[in-house]
Amino acid sequence: MADSKSWFPKSLKKGKIIKLTEPVSSRWKIVEKVNEHVEQYEDTELHPSLASAKFLCRDASSPSNKKDVYLRIVQQIPSVKGEVSDHADREATEFTPPELKAYQTLKERKSPNTPKLLAWQQEIQDTSGPVPGGWITWIVFERVEGFPLGDEYGAGAFWEQSPDTQMTIRRVLVEEFSLAAKIGVLPADEGPYSAIWNDKTQTIHFVGFRDPEFFEAELPVAPDVVFQIFDIHEPPLTRETDPYFVMLRTGVIPGSDL
Repeated sequence: MADSKSWFPKSLKKGKIIKLTEPVSSRWKIVEKVNEHVEQYEDTELHPSLASAKFLCRDASSPSNKKDVYLRIVQQIPSVKGEVSDHADREATEFTPPELKAYQTLKERKSPNTPKLLAWQQEIQDTSGPVPGGWITWIVFERVEGFPLGDEYGAGAFWEQSPDTQMTIRRVLVEEFSLAAKIGVLPADEGPYSAIWNDKTQTIHFVGFRDPEFFEAELPVAPDVVFQIFDIHEPPLTRETDPYFVMLRTGVIPGSDL
């Protein structure tokens, strides 16, 4: 269930330096907070409750490097019952966020078209944490350049491109999605928002691994299936093509003999 309060300290703000240990010692400077997500359940029987916060960061070890990256902090929070009873520490458990597993798998399998895992760290919360003795994980990964093909309402950005660019995106998307399918890890919620097109490099990267899907490596995916997944199989309806507006304008129901 969603919660309006933040489960993260106010000290996590612009200028804060985060030190991580894996795969080597590194330092990351927070630029700004991007968002926060909360998944709080009634109890801990099926799934641990958690909160995650995403930040825009830069490599503090290299001041001349102005490239932005993402830092995600994921930590256990008490369940609704644990918070009410004030016994959050009894819910402490071990857990590796699926997002970290996904990035580690992508790194091991040398994925060519997903954000690279740059740093991470897993620890146990101290007594000041929301669940003393519970887990907390830091993940730093690449920020992919480009723009998504669309959003939850459709592939609007794709349809704004020229016909030639649309043709190029379709070709590259089919090639890259087939490569991603061979890796065996993809965002569970695939759509136009999870495919980032870089017009300069003519490449596509897949993003959105906070909720990943793991599967056995697959054969190349049929183009029509790819186009359906990313909502670029046919143009969106307009006032000129939407059957409702056509009926209002002409008095005739499209596709009928009336």
